Amino acid sequence: MSNDKERKVVGVVLAGGLSKRMGEDKALLAYGAQPLVERQATILRQSICDEVIICAGEKEYSDIRDIYSNRGPLGGIYSAMIYFPQSILVFIPIDMPLITSLTITSLIREVKKKNESKKVSKSNVFPLVLMNSKREKEIINHVLKENRELSVNRACDKLAVSSGELCVNHDELHNCNTPEEWHYAKHLLESING
Repeated sequence: MSNDKERKVVGVVLAGGLSKRMGEDKALLAYGAQPLVERQATILRQSICDEVIICAGEKEYSDIRDIYSNRGPLGGIYSAMIYFPQSILVFIPIDMPLITSLTITSLIREVKKKNESKKVSKSNVFPLVLMNSKREKEIINHVLKENRELSVNRACDKLAVSSGELCVNHDELHNCNTPEEWHYAKHLLESING
């Protein structure tokens, strides 16, 4: 395998959820004329990702299909690990529209420098950057096969993923699961963008 500093970095937008609390597909929510799925992909492209994909299960805008169906974000993470076995993987959820390319770039650089997987902070699992090692794939596969408590946090604990050392604006990590949370995020975006 090549030096980790030279490995391809693949950005992955996790967009396969059912959006039950939102009442409509979060990926298709629009900010201005841009659907959220495009916004998230653009943020990853503006960072130092070499390639960007959408992982959305069976949805028509998905670039890859889940290896294990109906396993939530963890299923999407595992699928990306299988499709891009030699790549460092950067995961952001569809419902975190305030995250910046600067934060993602800083986290990727930290991962490359320390040569270890990292989540953005102790209390937030996303953005998540995985080195995509054989050990990491095996652990996540095991968690998925157990098919119980399929939380990304639980998988990160089993992987011993450390927290980044970044100073991140709390608003960047705002998660939008309901119409009210989306309205708040749009308000923040409007105040940032003028």
